[in-house]
Amino acid sequence: MKKILVFLLALSAFSLSACNRTTGDTDGDEAASNVSESALTSAGSEATISEGAAAPFITALSADYADDFQNMDYLDPQDMHSRSISACLFSTARSTCTSNVDTITWGGCTIGTASLTGTWTETWSAGFCANGAKPGALTSGNSVTRVTTSDQVLTLASGATVTTNTTAHTAWDGTSIPGTGVTTTMSGATRTIMINGLKRTMVGPKGRTWYNHSILTPNPGLSVTGTRAGANRVVNGTLTLFHNIARYKADHTFNAVTWGSSSCCYPTSGSITTNLTGSKTGSVTLGFTSTCGQATFTDTTAASSTVTLTQCN
Repeated sequence: MKKILVFLLALSAFSLSACNRTTGDTDGDEAASNVSESALTSAGSEATISEGAAAPFITALSADYADDFQNMDYLDPQDMHSRSISACLFSTARSTCTSNVDTITWGGCTIGTASLTGTWTETWSAGFCANGAKPGALTSGNSVTRVTTSDQVLTLASGATVTTNTTAHTAWDGTSIPGTGVTTTMSGATRTIMINGLKRTMVGPKGRTWYNHSILTPNPGLSVTGTRAGANRVVNGTLTLFHNIARYKADHTFNAVTWGSSSCCYPTSGSITTNLTGSKTGSVTLGFTSTCGQATFTDTTAASSTVTLTQCN
């Protein structure tokens, strides 16, 4: 088995889909629990970003493949295990502020054989970020909005790419996704995260689109308290993920999803209930347990099973 490192952007909340080996461009047949875990990764990544300027911007995933990845157009998330790394940090990629605006520029920074390009603009609430200074963690009463000014592209050695942007577009069912980015607001000890619209596309080294997702959070957004490092992060709220190739919508409701251990990057209590409409229908639940990396998945028939989580966040 050949060990490959695949580097993923936390802000993009890179949620992998199990891809179909035999057909053309398709979202493929996702392992059912991965539908919910995709939302967990999106929410967890945005929560991590909101925890301070020094938060890592990249998550690293390692995978074993039976064949040479260079010749494959397939990636199985069930084979992947995640760990945090300290590279491509906010602290090095951010510019200083001018009139409460700064940029995050990934000028082809490399980690191993992966490279990252693209630019985000951050607009902070009035008076938060002094001219010539870099922004710190949000304080109560302040907010920041992030939008892409050029597509963020993660390029792997294989030639596969993950492209994320905040460009206005239309989801598969006609839903209009605005181009107003992601806004985080701090009120007391609570961070409210509004994903107004993200588009994420992964294209394999042979040109197949592995997935095309649109992500947003309906009002009032995701509510986050605590931090992962503090072993007290709690997320509530709803996140919607449109699977634009498989043509279904997943509305994920976070019910006190809690990261209760500083040594575990997975939630240890709470649940995500997901309502599926479109080509997939029904309701599923992912319930987190005190065993790090394990959860109980209840499918659309009410049958339950223990699953191993694969997307560290």
